[in-house]
Amino acid sequence: MSGEPTAQVPRPRSKPIFGPEPWQEAAGRTWSHWDLWFCLVLVSEFDGDWAALAEELWRRRSPYLLTLDEESKVSHLEDLRARLADAGLGAADLVAEATDDRKLLAKACRKVLDQPLDRGRDLTSAMRATPRERLWCRALHGHWEHFPASPASAHARFAEQVARARRRGRGGYGIAQTLQPLLDDQDRRLTGDPAARLALWRGLLTAGIEALGEVRDRDGELAGFLGGSLAAYARLPWQPTGIEAEVYFADLCELCVWENHGLLYRRETAPFAGVDVEHHDLVERLLWSLAAELDGHRLGYQAEVAVGLVAYLQAATARLDRLVATAERLGSDQWMPIVALAETALAAGRRDLARRVFAAANRPGHHQDYLAARCLELTGGPPPRRRLRAVE
Repeated sequence: MSGEPTAQVPRPRSKPIFGPEPWQEAAGRTWSHWDLWFCLVLVSEFDGDWAALAEELWRRRSPYLLTLDEESKVSHLEDLRARLADAGLGAADLVAEATDDRKLLAKACRKVLDQPLDRGRDLTSAMRATPRERLWCRALHGHWEHFPASPASAHARFAEQVARARRRGRGGYGIAQTLQPLLDDQDRRLTGDPAARLALWRGLLTAGIEALGEVRDRDGELAGFLGGSLAAYARLPWQPTGIEAEVYFADLCELCVWENHGLLYRRETAPFAGVDVEHHDLVERLLWSLAAELDGHRLGYQAEVAVGLVAYLQAATARLDRLVATAERLGSDQWMPIVALAETALAAGRRDLARRVFAAANRPGHHQDYLAARCLELTGGPPPRRRLRAVE
């Protein structure tokens, strides 16, 4: 009536949806917006084919840029499939009429297939607990509950010393200088208690590897200290502790695969120096099984490390009867393990066996030409041609 314009009341802004927030309740469970988006894309774009959607996510990985987005999304996809199966639901049952909403489907495709993850707010628990993260944690301390004496308390002591050194601004060298006297003192006190000594050294290794991921080790002092400690740990008498052989070697193999800092450089066979004839087949089986598990999760680098460790196992134990078969499985993608196998044969005076090792690995791969040159250098001749086997 006064002629003055009325002020418009602003509409309340809707909260943004990042994905982990609850979407709806069904079958006695809470399903997130990520569950909705994944199911929509699966049903509408991939005809319910879980494997095809997973493969599409892997296909979009950049070959030039290391990104964890695909691992996180595939991890959520696998977790979603398991939860649906446990609830007795299919993806189509969960989304129902939502498949007719074209605007929602477009958003789902963008979120699932194209948009990178904001690692602070977009992640579900399954996206955080990727196979890489789970297997890394298992390698560092996942077998400790089966040790006769848990390494947890020793790990806590070493980790506390690492934290103090870091607060004083010390890098890799300073941390190594801090850990060495503590290790020596504790080890002297535990003489006569093999289980406690095993736990002490094992706790040190995890604390040190964790520190390497957080500090600058410019001169390599910390990595060198830990590499020597890993070799010493593998020489400790583990049988008197009462630990089961499968637990001990599974823990050791996984630790060697996941240390990721070159601790075994120039000491590649050290973890297996104490493997006796009785346990050789067990360790080899554990390594091949670990390589297959890693490969199944698309963790290619770690799978290659596990396969390479099989060669170093044969070299450490001088299993001449396994050299050729191992080289044939490795091929020419890794040159150091193949050379180690050949040098093992040469050390036994078997030049003919060394040439057969090179011949077994002589197939297209990253280092085929280099291995041919090494064969000529070490054995005096090129690798023999591999014989083709006739099959029906």
